[in-house]
Amino acid sequence: MRVTVESFVRQMNSVRRVTDYIGQHIDEDFTLARLADVACLSTSQTDRLYQRKTGETPFTTLRRLRLKRAVEQMRNSNLSLQDIGLAAGYGSQAAFTHAFVRQFGCSPTIARHQPGRAAIARPTTLRLVVLEDQPIMRIPHSGVLSQAWPGVHRMMGELSVAGATRWRTWQTLDLDRPFNATAFDRVDMQFFVPANGQPHGVRNVDHIILPGGLYAMYDCLEIERPRSLQFLLERIERELLCGYTGKHILRREITCNGYTAPQERRIALYVPVYPLHDARLKR
Repeated sequence: MRVTVESFVRQMNSVRRVTDYIGQHIDEDFTLARLADVACLSTSQTDRLYQRKTGETPFTTLRRLRLKRAVEQMRNSNLSLQDIGLAAGYGSQAAFTHAFVRQFGCSPTIARHQPGRAAIARPTTLRLVVLEDQPIMRIPHSGVLSQAWPGVHRMMGELSVAGATRWRTWQTLDLDRPFNATAFDRVDMQFFVPANGQPHGVRNVDHIILPGGLYAMYDCLEIERPRSLQFLLERIERELLCGYTGKHILRREITCNGYTAPQERRIALYVPVYPLHDARLKR
């Protein structure tokens, strides 16, 4: 069946609702029928669509999230391995150990005493990068933040209809509220996808050149992103010896947010900066 913008957006929203539900209810023993209700699809449609978009079944996602939480509990609590296994949904220590070894390649006992053996996410990083000028396809938005998403979803639909199979969405964040804008705040932003490697003829988007420059890149889980711009700027000055230019901060998806559970979504923030030693030399 031919994909249309409308059908792509419906499918994306259905999968996003399911991934959000799984991530927010990992202690529940929900059924495929419950997920189908969340997706507003039949059980067979939900299972087939979820696997096509994410590469795994909903219950594989659930098991992985529970096992990752088990690793965090080993590192950050005094709970016994038996209690951690029960919380992860395993009725016996043997079943928990078997699943844990399949996921991480080592036993729970080794993971508890050698934390580096069971890696659940790469650490947050902060480093300098240079972005080159690049052609982009963008959707600008000036208005209430909640009203931006239909346009963004249509851009993704247009990409899919044009034949694109893989992309990550970028944003230029609002200057006044880069990190803490609510759904009801007015913002000036743009949402874009780099044009290189994408099909020609994507409709209903602006084709422009995004200027490059020097940036401090902060790579983190979305749930751990800075809540305060000042906090991030102080780290940049202290660790990278750079100052903020005052221009728009960029945000890039690292994982595909619509098809990833909330606690696994990863982003990169690009803060435009200048070397402080250059500024001192100019004085």
